[in-house]
Amino acid sequence: MSQYTGEELFNFTMCTFINMDDPSGMSILPTHRFIKNLKAFNINDFLSRLKEEFDVQALGSIDDLSRELANIKGQHAVGLMAPQGKDFYLLTLKDLKSMDKHFSEDYSKDLKSLDVLILHKAILENLLDIDDEKLRQQSHVSYFRSKEDGYQQLKDGVFQLGFLLNGTRIEEVKKVTESGEKMPQKSTDFYPKLLSGLVINYLK
Repeated sequence: MSQYTGEELFNFTMCTFINMDDPSGMSILPTHRFIKNLKAFNINDFLSRLKEEFDVQALGSIDDLSRELANIKGQHAVGLMAPQGKDFYLLTLKDLKSMDKHFSEDYSKDLKSLDVLILHKAILENLLDIDDEKLRQQSHVSYFRSKEDGYQQLKDGVFQLGFLLNGTRIEEVKKVTESGEKMPQKSTDFYPKLLSGLVINYLK
């Protein structure tokens, strides 16, 4: 005889409503990408190829890179940290229209405008041969919320490159989802998070 009562935890999903137009209501934290398992990689060749579509600005430290990246307004940019964490570059896209060739026709304009997809398609896939399948398998990419943790492992030789991103904007998520599309992997680290364990689990 079944002991099912309908009160089991798997019958319930916790939800909340937050005003997307309230700047103090919710934000999205960045998730940075650190790269490994690249064969015959040469940083100088890589920088030369990047310059075809990006303005490449050399900077002196991870703090300088983080500050310049955060100050970017109205442009698309990614931070690059070279092998052993010795060099830092701000990569600013020259022309958004140049990205069309990296996307199939079923990508909307809003989806193609995301910094994270510009990184994935124009840099990781086009220049480093890291396609969607490798991203899913995480065979070449590890994800870090803390850039300092990733940077330390880059200096230690665990990774060959590091890419820093600004957080996705709430309005970008809204536009993409209203088009019926899905956000890219590791691009929606919403903050704050609900304390689900305190709400769902019965505590005596």
